[in-house]
Amino acid sequence: MSDPPSRHQQALPQSRSQNTSTGEDSRQGLDQRLAQTEEEIYPLAAVVPSSDDAIVDRDITQRKQLEEQLLFHANIAQSISDAVIATDMQYCILSWNDAAERLYGWKREEVLGKYSPDILATSSPHTSSSDWLAHIFTEGFWKGEVSQKRKDGTSLSIFASVSAVKDFSGSILGFVTVNRDITERKALEKRKDDFISMASHELKTPVTSIAAFAELLQLLCEQEGDAKYLPYLSQMNTQVARLTRLINDVLDLSKIQAGKLALQKTFVDLNALVKETVETLQLTTKKHQLLVVGAVNTQVWADQDRIGQVLTNLIANAIRYTPEPGNILVNLSEEENAVTLSVQDFGIGIPCEHQAKIFERYYRVGGKMENTFPGLGMGLYISHEIIQNHGGCMWVDSATGKGSTFSFSLPLKEKGSGNPGERGNQFYERPEQIDPRR
Repeated sequence: MSDPPSRHQQALPQSRSQNTSTGEDSRQGLDQRLAQTEEEIYPLAAVVPSSDDAIVDRDITQRKQLEEQLLFHANIAQSISDAVIATDMQYCILSWNDAAERLYGWKREEVLGKYSPDILATSSPHTSSSDWLAHIFTEGFWKGEVSQKRKDGTSLSIFASVSAVKDFSGSILGFVTVNRDITERKALEKRKDDFISMASHELKTPVTSIAAFAELLQLLCEQEGDAKYLPYLSQMNTQVARLTRLINDVLDLSKIQAGKLALQKTFVDLNALVKETVETLQLTTKKHQLLVVGAVNTQVWADQDRIGQVLTNLIANAIRYTPEPGNILVNLSEEENAVTLSVQDFGIGIPCEHQAKIFERYYRVGGKMENTFPGLGMGLYISHEIIQNHGGCMWVDSATGKGSTFSFSLPLKEKGSGNPGERGNQFYERPEQIDPRR
């Protein structure tokens, strides 16, 4: 196999009628572009029959049609505004379009055949190579945010979409990645988050003072036997408490986005924590019965307040989204390496199309549910991030009209050392031990 071509010299492809009607010069130009194109896009040759010579012998017309198709598909990759990069199984770069040149500053001839991680310096704070490779081999693709670098060393925030390229037998030949620059968007999000964090901090002090004075007034009215204003003060305390929770959620959100959500870990008795939380929340509802099912025999290494926050959020949601009287089950179970806690309600449920996004920041289920059950969509996102920061995972099982079960698991043993958020800094690992046929 000859070396890959250094550069496409052509502009975007002309129409087929133009390519076939301008005489011998046009035909020669087409042949020259094909000579440059066929080797650079060979990762995609898996979808083209391998017996080209036999095709030429049988029908020259088919050969011409195939050439035009190859050229057409090559020019599609060149015309895409996102960076399109093809690599083999060892991450050696096989194709590098014009948008990749503009985004990263590397010319095509500088990178073809080079090891992709050396060129892009890809890293991800939340995804390891084993995670994205496993997803590609099972689903055929992976999408997510990564950090990369330009040729001049400046950092980029990238949304990457990686797909496997397979031959007819299903063997993976390599990967095609479409990278979109989201650096500016991430900078805007950071400025917005910084403003929200600052505003929340400024609000917290006066709200705390209002809450203290409201409780004092309520106590004085009770001591003096003046019941006239007690209902108003009670309602005032309720709304101040709600505002306080909202401010705390916004502050937690800011900490999560900044990677500064601190955990004060101790050995936690989950049985006692669940019992205390259930008893507290039972006082908030008369038409629901909160029932604890099961128990665990092992303490977990966790932040008790944060796990209590997650449990409170899940039970409060179960109460809110179960309009009719009934039971809400809090289940505890233990396996060899983890404990699992789930909250099951028999309420309105979550439509299937919303379940994959339910843990995203600010996500709200639209339609009638949004008007009936208002909120900002932060609670589940914060809960999900708290559990992930503990090295656990959270998921949901739900059916419309039948209810929902939100579950999370916590490891019984620490998985390695260091901050879980620091894992996955080396995004690529050479997959020598991975069978490419899945």
